[in-house]
Amino acid sequence: MNHRRFLLCAGLTLAMLPVVARAEVSVILDGHGHVRRVVYLTRDAGRAGGVWKQMRPRVPYETLLNPLGDTTGDLSPSIAIHPVTGQPWVVWPRNEGNQKRLVFSTWTGKAWTAPQPIAVPDMMGWDQIEPRLTFDPVGTPYLLFTEAARKGRILFTTVMHGAWTPPLPLTDGSVDSRSPGAAVVGDTLQVTWTTPSGVVSQSLQKTSLLESATNLMDSPIPPGTTTKPDDPRPHGGGTEDPDDQLIFPH
Repeated sequence: MNHRRFLLCAGLTLAMLPVVARAEVSVILDGHGHVRRVVYLTRDAGRAGGVWKQMRPRVPYETLLNPLGDTTGDLSPSIAIHPVTGQPWVVWPRNEGNQKRLVFSTWTGKAWTAPQPIAVPDMMGWDQIEPRLTFDPVGTPYLLFTEAARKGRILFTTVMHGAWTPPLPLTDGSVDSRSPGAAVVGDTLQVTWTTPSGVVSQSLQKTSLLESATNLMDSPIPPGTTTKPDDPRPHGGGTEDPDDQLIFPH
């Protein structure tokens, strides 16, 4: 197996897994200020370990994303690199009044954007957790997450016409479904989730999925926000690679 094929297989495996590791999220920049890598630390110090905090010394503060998230109860992120711009996108459940709401941020070239909401919760206000973000080769985002109702549901959203689409349910609301995974394979989105009976896998046609999500935007009362994502170009400062980390190369 050559090096390129190994990286492709490793990337596909990671894409199908829900993100559960502990984290510092930050960027490493080259001497010209361009994003060289996105660092997602996976070191776990047991109960003392945190999801959102600075774990490497001497990291430029502006390269850190949400370093105070541990103090507010934010949950673990999902990270993906836009294949066209090369910029990182990060989605995570932010704690708002003891409720988890999905937000996202992107690298502007000098700093991270302010977190912006993705999906308005349903009328019951269930937590939005376990995000899984991936892109297809042309840069279309595919975001799955768990709506943590008594019987969890897996929901899907993407960006159409510069806005996040309302969440589209992918699972039967009568079956508890959680921990989504996703990977783009050719013309399909390969998705997985867990149920009391085991892991479920499905292959969804991208065209049909995107059409269904777009149709929800025409609903008179759409069940989600239409926050416009930024489209920054990467550049910025630099630092050393740490140990024990998952690194997304530019």
